[in-house]
Amino acid sequence: GNAKAWNNRGNVFSELGKNTEALNDYNKAIELAPDEKDYKQNRDALLKQMNEPKQDAKKQNLSFMEEQLLPQAYGLFKSGDYKKALEIFQQLQKIAGDEGNIKAQLSDLNNAGLCYMKLNDLKKAGQIFSKMILDHPDYVNAYSNLSLIYKKQGNIRLAKDFIKKAIEFDPSNVKYQDELKSLESKEN
Repeated sequence: GNAKAWNNRGNVFSELGKNTEALNDYNKAIELAPDEKDYKQNRDALLKQMNEPKQDAKKQNLSFMEEQLLPQAYGLFKSGDYKKALEIFQQLQKIAGDEGNIKAQLSDLNNAGLCYMKLNDLKKAGQIFSKMILDHPDYVNAYSNLSLIYKKQGNIRLAKDFIKKAIEFDPSNVKYQDELKSLESKEN
């Protein structure tokens, strides 16, 4: 029957990230001492925290190593040092895989494929993007990148097929729409 004890235990649960237990304890404290404002403030703060939107897709939980290596890899890619960028993206892919971070792993694998494209190893890049589609058929970048590979190889029909598939997943992407128009003009 001690409202303060219920509130304090709610604080502990909240700190541990056990939000349901914390909420139950705050509610019990409020039930026992309905006029205590601190208990209501604690509950309301927890409810607000629970209702805040989660991190967006761009903000991934990155390990310390990923935070250090990712900017370096992008910098190398932008400067045209694709071999070194590739090595780092492959290392990042392994780190993300070991940590079970599938989003980061796919992103790093996609970037490795782009490095192979820049190094004109279209076969290796194509293998990467094809495997990505087999393993993760909703990963839209793999379709658009395969389209680019087929375009480079002069296979406009397959390039169109893959960009159309990318458009199915992301119909509002203007870049994909423009690419399809460009491919259709090359076909005629």
